[in-house]
Amino acid sequence: MTDGAENVMDGDTIQMDTHVGDVTASKEKRELQSTTNGLPALSLPETNWRLAERQAAVMGKASEAVPKAFRNKPADIMAAWLMADELGISRMAMLRGAYVVNGKPQLSGDLIMAVARGAGVKVTETLETVASDIEGEEVPVAICKAELPNGEVVSATFSAIDAQMAGLWGGSDAWKKYPQRMLKMRARGFCLRDAIPHLLAGVYTEGEIIEG
Repeated sequence: MTDGAENVMDGDTIQMDTHVGDVTASKEKRELQSTTNGLPALSLPETNWRLAERQAAVMGKASEAVPKAFRNKPADIMAAWLMADELGISRMAMLRGAYVVNGKPQLSGDLIMAVARGAGVKVTETLETVASDIEGEEVPVAICKAELPNGEVVSATFSAIDAQMAGLWGGSDAWKKYPQRMLKMRARGFCLRDAIPHLLAGVYTEGEIIEG
């Protein structure tokens, strides 16, 4: 009787342990599935956060593969990865194209375009010329239009006159060498922040905080 009871109890225990094992395995599977870009999503289970911390510590020790601004700064890498997860872009792309100036994030123009396209936004950019109100001569103006998935269209412009008034035209090397592209990047930043503020609010294009 006693032996039978022990066997039943042992059997119950074995079944319970098996059930717990299944639950644990299922939980681990869910955690592995809850990833972003093949890496643990930082906003999800604590185990993923600890794993990401270890990955950031290793990444921070890389001498060439990681941009200088992030070397030996695992906390900054973690912050960049969190932003990457929120914006839906790869974490390495974020490390390559993100900058922080005075505590404010800046993304390269290419990275902001990637964010917009990932959100289903169709972006059209053109460069035209308009007559200057001051002297009547033609000046370049960059035009950016963003069509949202719901059909709404948001647009923004940035002209050479705008750049002159902001003290940018002919200022830095970039504005001297690539004035048209710089106009294009400014128009893109203004347009996409207006179009998808839930993603880009408070995020600037590279050079905005330094220059203006």
